[in-house]
Amino acid sequence: MLVISACSSSSDGDRSTQTLAPGSVSDEGTPRAGGRLIVGIDAESNGWDPARSNFAMAGSMVASAIYDTLLAFDENRRLVPNLAESVTPNEDGTVWTIRVRHGVVFHDGTPFDAAAVKQNIDARLASAIASQSLQPIREVVVVGDRTVEVRMRTPWFGYDYTLAAQGGFMAAPVTLTSQDGPSKPVGTGPFRFVSWEPGNAITVERNPGYWKRDASGVPLPYLDGITFRVLTDPTARVAALRAGDVQMIQTSDVETIRDLQGRPQYDTAVDMANFEAIVMLNQGRPPFDNDAARRAVALATDHDAVVETIGAGVLRPATGPFSEGEEWYVADTGYPSYDPEGARRELERYRSETGASELAFTLRATAGDEMERVAAILQAQWAQVGIRATVMPVEQASYINEVVVGNYDAAMFRQFSYVFPDSNYIFWHSSTARGPGQVSINFTQTRSPALDAALDAARATNDPVELRRLYETAQRELNAQLPYVWLYHQAWALIAQARVNGLDIPASGGFARTDGKPWWSQIWLAES
Repeated sequence: MLVISACSSSSDGDRSTQTLAPGSVSDEGTPRAGGRLIVGIDAESNGWDPARSNFAMAGSMVASAIYDTLLAFDENRRLVPNLAESVTPNEDGTVWTIRVRHGVVFHDGTPFDAAAVKQNIDARLASAIASQSLQPIREVVVVGDRTVEVRMRTPWFGYDYTLAAQGGFMAAPVTLTSQDGPSKPVGTGPFRFVSWEPGNAITVERNPGYWKRDASGVPLPYLDGITFRVLTDPTARVAALRAGDVQMIQTSDVETIRDLQGRPQYDTAVDMANFEAIVMLNQGRPPFDNDAARRAVALATDHDAVVETIGAGVLRPATGPFSEGEEWYVADTGYPSYDPEGARRELERYRSETGASELAFTLRATAGDEMERVAAILQAQWAQVGIRATVMPVEQASYINEVVVGNYDAAMFRQFSYVFPDSNYIFWHSSTARGPGQVSINFTQTRSPALDAALDAARATNDPVELRRLYETAQRELNAQLPYVWLYHQAWALIAQARVNGLDIPASGGFARTDGKPWWSQIWLAES
């Protein structure tokens, strides 16, 4: 974390072309230039401006074709340079110096320089939502044509990780300032925006001036273009793949993964170290402002049974925000085991403390999504101990907006798709819990002095041993509050026709996170 220095680039540090490490391209033959790829994705973003739009995983996949991030993750999920040659903190983490590559230009010919980096960060600071994740930043100062200083109010070791995700996508000034910027994105990425039909598809074409080359010196990207088709129904998505209407799909549908994985006509990459499926409990209003109510629901939830019902052989139960094998995984997070009798005792405590005759609430779930099916399973489990939940399907377009302003009791969600725990600070710290009706990134309105203390101390240290201790403490303090009912680690897959090559690259480094996907430039099509 101390220094992210230039690697795999020219020795003089002054060329704009980055050479990728040997072996990073699929070994299924020599990559072939040309061809257009159609990709089926599960959702659409509300726009493509990284400072103003909301990117879930599908949004990050599309954005990664148009934009580059300042930093990226390698196959070991370590930060490496991308648009930035280096990102370096001072001794106490209060000043970060970003030095950008020489000679990179946006798709419209505008130079990518220090001023553009400042404009991108300032645009996020001006955003009602994005600014909540950047509260420590005091100012951004251009100190040279290619050098920017990000000056903090308080220490922030971990800021560099935001530069490999949505916070690091660099948009051209025209995208950040124009009214139609979100619908006509301009970046430095491997593909240029062509068209967007909301609710249907977004199309991009090869950027002939892209700054990266492969290990053999061949200009990237290989593809002539990509069309991302929005197919929210997982059944329709797999049907389109089978029919050849799309050549690649993104899916979290367990039946699809089970059915197609291992079939010779498809290449499949599955990523387990990513999103956690959870139930969020809103502590900002009744009934989950009461500890006994939250504890009753957690104890009444049999996540093993949920996994067995919907994802046996694919999914794994979760008790925290990281999967086994990830660096920050904690085996014992203090999360309570399934205990129906314990749930009934907590229900009695809830009735005694509130005077309510029963624990009843509305459980929101995205309409038509797998989570709606999970909600029905949970509804039945909870009913066995006397908890009454009403499942309310909500269209995806309005789902996030309702969660952000706290307009829910309980909500099915997938979250925590980050490599480094500090990226979850905004979801757990009291400073981002603004109260019902206010825009809050702390969706559950969790307020815990002990949790805050652990998160703040972690931001102020660069000692790996101390970081480990603090983030173990944070995970246990989180579960002491029980803002989440942990269900399972969500599996995501990229499934493609066999002629689509290069899937070993996202498979080796993980792809099911809301960070940049620099591998789009290395996907290629064999002749049909």
